[in-house]
Amino acid sequence: MKTKSEELFEKFLAANHVPFEKIEESTSPRPDYLVSIGNVKVVFELKELVEDKNFSE
Repeated sequence: MKTKSEELFEKFLAANHVPFEKIEESTSPRPDYLVSIGNVKVVFELKELVEDKNFSE
């Protein structure tokens, strides 16, 4: 199941016609997405921001 962060990231990339692929999950840590920008490939690790009552300014 995709997180809200993943959904928004994919919608942003698709809306801007940026090719991407989700990197298969594994037991070892690895990035979440491979994004192609021209001849450059960039990997992204997404984090989900959630409300935390212990966090304040």
